[in-house]
This record gives sequence, structure tokens and C-alpha cells, in this order.
Amino acid sequence: MPTKKPSTPKQYSYAQACKTWSISDHWPLDDAVNLVLGLLPRIVQTGCMKPEIARRHKILREIALNCTGESLSVINPEAPEDQYRVRPREFVRWAEKITAVPQELKEIIDKADTHLGKKDAPREWSPKQRRRERCRGIAALIWSQQPGLTKGQVADQPEILEHGCQGQQYTKETIETWIKAENPNRKGGRPPKPS
Repeated sequence: MPTKKPSTPKQYSYAQACKTWSISDHWPLDDAVNLVLGLLPRIVQTGCMKPEIARRHKILREIALNCTGESLSVINPEAPEDQYRVRPREFVRWAEKITAVPQELKEIIDKADTHLGKKDAPREWSPKQRRRERCRGIAALIWSQQPGLTKGQVADQPEILEHGCQGQQYTKETIETWIKAENPNRKGGRPPKPS
């Protein structure tokens, strides 16, 4: 009886990777960079990258990190940079401004978006909207620890100005408007007239 030769594993193709990864809601930043450069995601890579390819990967990744929070959003900005995750369609659009993206990847992403109903996804928040939400979250935390503070006192907290506003200048009234809904001592109606 002839012995069966062990089958050698088939190489995972770029097309297969594109199809598989296109149905993901988000990608690790390193996989996004790889796919845009025509490379396989880390989990299915075999062997080491050639020095020239590793250099291209490093450059594009560094540019992506420099753009996070502005022209490129990550879905977990609070995570360490090596754990950033990006939305496929958004990353591909962003990368097209910098490098030639394989047509195969663009077509598969478009098909996946259409199939999953993501073609007209809601617009991303602007930086100002993100800062407003940060301020609200920080204000809620401050009030949970110090419920007796007024909204003016909370608006002046260094945490609000440094982390909520991220160094941007906003008037105290703007910040108070943003955070007033979080105030546990909020009273309805008009404030009383001074006597």
C-alpha cells in the first residue's frame, strides 16, 4: 500500500486576506498598513519582511500615527499605539493620499461595505465634538467624586482644560454649556432673580 505524502500547507494569498479582513469592522493598525502595502496581515505572514518592505511599512505606520486624532481616527485612542485599531474603509481612503493602494483591496472593501450596508456610514465626530464629549465624561467623574461643585468650578478644573479640551482654548461659558447636563445638582427652570 503506497504511503500518503503529507500535504504542504497552501500559501495564504493576498486576495484571500483581503476578502477575509474586509468583513472586519476594524483592523489593527499594523495589519492595515500591511494590507495597503500589498502585504499579508501579521497572523498569516510567513517569514520576515525584506528590509526595503519593512522600511516602507515603518514609514507608513509612522505617518499614520502622526495623523491619528485628526485626519485619521482610531477607534481606541486611549490604548497604547501598538494596539490602535482603524476602520478599513476610512484607513484605505486615508492611505490613498499617501501611497498607491492595491486596486484589489479597494474593490473588495467597497463590495464588503455595500454588502454590509456601510456605504453611507455616519460621519465621524469633529475634533471639537470629541473634546466636548471628553469634557462631559470628565465632568461626570469629577461630580461623582465631589457632587457639591458648581458647573463653573468644574469647568475650571485642570483635568477639564488639559484632558477634555486637549490644550485647545474654549470660553468658560462654552465648557459650562457642554457639561451642564452632567451636573447632579442641576435645577430646572430659570435661575432666581438677584434680590
